[in-house]
Amino acid sequence: MLNNNKPRWLVLVVVAVVFGIILSSVGCGGEETGGGVQPAKQFNIRCQTLALPDDIYDRAIIKPTLEALEKASGGRIEVKYYYSGEVVPSTDLIDALGKGTIDLAFTASGYYTGLIPSTYVEQGLAFTFPTYDDEVEFFELFGFEDFMRSQYAKYDVHFLAEVYGGYMTPVFTKPFDSLDDLKGRKIRAYGPDALWADALGMKSTYIPMGEIYTALQLGTVDGFIVSGPAVTRSHSWHEYAKYEMQPIMVVAAPGVWLMSKDLWNELTPDLQEIFDKVFHWGAHYGSMMQRDADQQDLIWLQENAGYQVITLSSEDEAAMIEAARQVWEDVASKGSDAAEAVDMIMEFRTYKGLE
Repeated sequence: MLNNNKPRWLVLVVVAVVFGIILSSVGCGGEETGGGVQPAKQFNIRCQTLALPDDIYDRAIIKPTLEALEKASGGRIEVKYYYSGEVVPSTDLIDALGKGTIDLAFTASGYYTGLIPSTYVEQGLAFTFPTYDDEVEFFELFGFEDFMRSQYAKYDVHFLAEVYGGYMTPVFTKPFDSLDDLKGRKIRAYGPDALWADALGMKSTYIPMGEIYTALQLGTVDGFIVSGPAVTRSHSWHEYAKYEMQPIMVVAAPGVWLMSKDLWNELTPDLQEIFDKVFHWGAHYGSMMQRDADQQDLIWLQENAGYQVITLSSEDEAAMIEAARQVWEDVASKGSDAAEAVDMIMEFRTYKGLE
């Protein structure tokens, strides 16, 4: 559940940033031509996301960002919003953007590792970053955002912004005391999370987000790796899965805003600037809201739903980190782009004194 009693400083910062974005669009309602000011071109944008109605992604990230975009555009942008799977499966969003079937998407890059191997790194390799701030620095100041923009461009897709969501770690339907207890358990995971789970002896399988509840109910899977307690609670997965494993494997599970490159190229320079500002604002606002919701919902789950956090031994933690490093090496072997992405991770970790 989102906290509606946000700290006053946060409200003021958010209002100031959005207000500044809106002000930047004033005066851009028309285009100067030889015949005077002509009405500006209108864009009706079709957006599909990985969210389900009223989940934490929907409430904290997607709707605030799209509402800010429409306002900041001065009426030049209108967005038709579709939930997960309503136009195409989430795993097909890159293809749909490239073909123009949809124009805008919020998705998880790990769905596309077969097409763009560097998305293994973008999605979040286990035990890469010690803190949330490290992850943001790597993407936005160390150049990884620009690198991924070049990767998506090969498929006629424009990278807008990374969203640093809640923490990610496995949650299971039955308790456990050690990694040995988890061997052979079926877990819903994909991308780098699946590689890591498999390296630890679990059996990963992909199930669309909207089918996880039924899969837990029927025993099709014994757990899942998804982003944080707020997602777990908003989908009621805690009714069947109550045992969270720590230490945390990924401190902030990224999502990504992408759009059709053809549409990006159609936008006027001022609209491109608005898109850039709005989606980066929305990424950080949504991240703060999801992290806040994770803290609140973890407490609620523990107090009301019998939810337990099980912290494994230091020996098991060492094994988890070793499995993660095996995955880093595996990902680096998946082509030159993936190798470059892993090299950037290692350069960053060396720069931060982590290697």
